[in-house]
Amino acid sequence: MTSMHIRIIITSLALGIVCPRAADAALILLRQQSTATTAVIRLGDVAEIRGADPATMQRLESVAIQPAPDSGRHVRVRVQDIKSRLQALGENLTHLEFRGSSIVEVSGPPVERTTRSPRFSNRQQNQLERRVSDAIQKYLETVNNTVRVAAVAVPNDPEIVRALLTSNVAYWKISGGQAPWNGKQQFQVHTHRQAENHVVELTALLEPKPRMLVLRHPVAAGHVISRDDLAWKPVSSLPRRRAILNDPRSLIGRESSRNLPEGRPLSEKDVKRSLLVKRGDTVTVYSRAGAVTIKTVARARDEGGYGEQIALQTLDTNRTIVARVVDFHIAEITPDLSKPQQGQRGFKVRYAPAGRGSGPRSEAGTTLTSRTSTRLPRQR
Repeated sequence: MTSMHIRIIITSLALGIVCPRAADAALILLRQQSTATTAVIRLGDVAEIRGADPATMQRLESVAIQPAPDSGRHVRVRVQDIKSRLQALGENLTHLEFRGSSIVEVSGPPVERTTRSPRFSNRQQNQLERRVSDAIQKYLETVNNTVRVAAVAVPNDPEIVRALLTSNVAYWKISGGQAPWNGKQQFQVHTHRQAENHVVELTALLEPKPRMLVLRHPVAAGHVISRDDLAWKPVSSLPRRRAILNDPRSLIGRESSRNLPEGRPLSEKDVKRSLLVKRGDTVTVYSRAGAVTIKTVARARDEGGYGEQIALQTLDTNRTIVARVVDFHIAEITPDLSKPQQGQRGFKVRYAPAGRGSGPRSEAGTTLTSRTSTRLPRQR
């Protein structure tokens, strides 16, 4: 291979010609360096969003990643941290493509934007920001309980700071904000101090609350968990001390190891593996292609739980096929399993001539059905 060939290959990789991205995937192009514009690092600060509709771009750009460093300081944001943050907020990573730098070095906001009055200490300023943030969050619970306050910018005015610090929070009245309840929002804090009323205008950054997978209703020990048992619940923050299972695929098809109450997030201690197919069982196998489903019957050569791949042998031709367990004595052949592995024969589908039966049939001689899908409901 000549040096010219090597340069062509490197150029193609850099331009994304060798591995073009999916047409429906939004491109997140990460920068090498960035400067935070607020007290929170947002996705729009560290990356450029391409290939998405305006509403999706605005939503992704406003996602808060982590607190910004102080002025003059730097912090490194890894692409894995960004993916984890997006996944925690319910974003489907299969619809996103990440390119660019794997680590973004983020500088703190400019000095002039974070200068505080010398009359108040950093502790007082932080205390004030917490008071304002908690008051706005309490107000949001009455108008839209699916969002939370990511950051708040209090005007750097000594009189305003003094009015907010010396007034009683119990007498505050919060107003403002509008749909969509996301990104930068303007709020008004109405205070009452020494028989005087004050109105403070300030800006808060809102973000969707993370979603946690919980039980929709109580389940007994030994119950096999299905989609109908689960729901998404918005929470202020995900538990840190307890490793919860927040992916439906890690729960569906598994048994509850004990009685579990409604609204409970689940961990590995709460569920155990459930065998849906045992060796020698007669299994109904579906081969799906778009909206078309073909059914056949086979005998299991392996045992498996939900989502596990097992080998089966068709009853009429003794062919060996590979399918994924999806329910009790039910397995499914998906496109990624349609290619036979080494030493196995593929699952061949033939169609009956017109006038012989009600429709297309597999070699086991069964008819077509349509494929349906379900979504997890949201629990308030």
